[in-house]
Amino acid sequence: MTKVLSFNKQDKEVAKIKISEVQKRLAGGEVVWLDVEAPTDKDYDELKRILGFHQLTIEDTQDEFHLPKIDEYPDYLFLIWFALNDSPKTPKIEFAQVNVFLGSNYLVTIHKKKLAKIEATFERCCEGQIFSSQGADWLLHILLDHFVDEYFPLIDVISTQIDFIEDKIFNKADQAEMRKLFVLKHKLVEIKKVIAPQRDIISALGRFENKFIAAEHMMYYRDIFDHLIRILDLVDSSRDVVSGVMDIYLSSISNKMNEVMTRLTIVATIFMPLTLITGIYGMNFRNMPELYMKYSYFIVWAFILIFGFGSYLYYKKKLNW
Repeated sequence: MTKVLSFNKQDKEVAKIKISEVQKRLAGGEVVWLDVEAPTDKDYDELKRILGFHQLTIEDTQDEFHLPKIDEYPDYLFLIWFALNDSPKTPKIEFAQVNVFLGSNYLVTIHKKKLAKIEATFERCCEGQIFSSQGADWLLHILLDHFVDEYFPLIDVISTQIDFIEDKIFNKADQAEMRKLFVLKHKLVEIKKVIAPQRDIISALGRFENKFIAAEHMMYYRDIFDHLIRILDLVDSSRDVVSGVMDIYLSSISNKMNEVMTRLTIVATIFMPLTLITGIYGMNFRNMPELYMKYSYFIVWAFILIFGFGSYLYYKKKLNW
């Protein structure tokens, strides 16, 4: 589905138009935004015919997954951007690839999934709440700023979940909580994998000195760059906390294992001499004078009880049990 919006700078009017009118509107100096959702081969052919996009950029938009990138062509800039396409509470992060063509007076966005931010921005443009008279690069800034801001609530939710798991693991080590922690760590890795190259894209856009981005709009792209830096810092901080929680969990497991081994070692130490005595007097030799003593049985039991209980009290005091 293709939606086209045109802004007339002279009349300051926003109008929805057909794709067949794009060339005429562009020739008249109007700012045009084409949004293509779930594009077909026919849509790609029309874009190549109307705006003359290079075949390489068309192939990139058709890829199922392509890392974020930016390419400069004589008549336009081509960007691949990734927007969030999920709720912060879902177990898996879903990204939606947005392919962007930025010309001197047009913006083309191509995406295979429906994106709420693009829908909302399109409606705001229709209502005249976004001043498209400032150019297509300003409209691009609006979209990218919305896409970037979506990451902050997600990272806040992940950070809160990590803190909750940290408290539970500190009180009691639990494998189920550790599995949740690994899921959160995987989310953070996915976010960083996408955000890091997008930071480089915005950094490049903030430095471009060409006809596609006005000099007075550079500061707004640098502001987006600052937001991306903050996101990466938050991701790195959360990953450090996750690593710390994992260290706490492993230390807790190791301490518990050491405590169990210590107890088992003490039990074995107490029973070794007792086993030796019972083993010696359990032999079936005839010439064992102690066997014929009147109170030999009671003497052995008394030794076993006194030695065993005394050893237990000694180790308990020594190890502060």
